[in-house]
Amino acid sequence: RISVLINCGFLEPHQNDVAVDMVRLFCLENGYPFGACLKIGGGEAILGTPFAFLVRRSIRALARAVAAGRSAELAVTMPLSPRYWTQMGAANGCTPEQMASMDIEPQP
Repeated sequence: RISVLINCGFLEPHQNDVAVDMVRLFCLENGYPFGACLKIGGGEAILGTPFAFLVRRSIRALARAVAAGRSAELAVTMPLSPRYWTQMGAANGCTPEQMASMDIEPQP
C-alpha cells in the first residue's frame, strides 16, 4: 500500500492533485493499492505561521489512516480569506484589479 504526503508552495492544496494522480496511476499499473494522501497547501511557509497546528493535526490523521490500512484523502492549508489578500495587496501597492490580472510586472 502506497500513501502520499505532499506539499507545494501554492496556497491551494488541490494544486497537488496532478502529482497525487501520478502516484495513483503508478499504483494501478504496478498492482499496488493506493492508501491515504495528505495534500498540504502553502508549502513550508505554513509551518512558520500560527496555522502550523493544522498541519500537525492533519499529519496525525494521515498516520492513523496509514496505520489502520485505510484510504483517506486529506488536505490542509492556511485559512486566509479574500479580504486578507486584498489587504496584503494594498499594503504592497496593488489594487484588487491588478491582483486579478495576469500581468505580474509593470509594462515599460
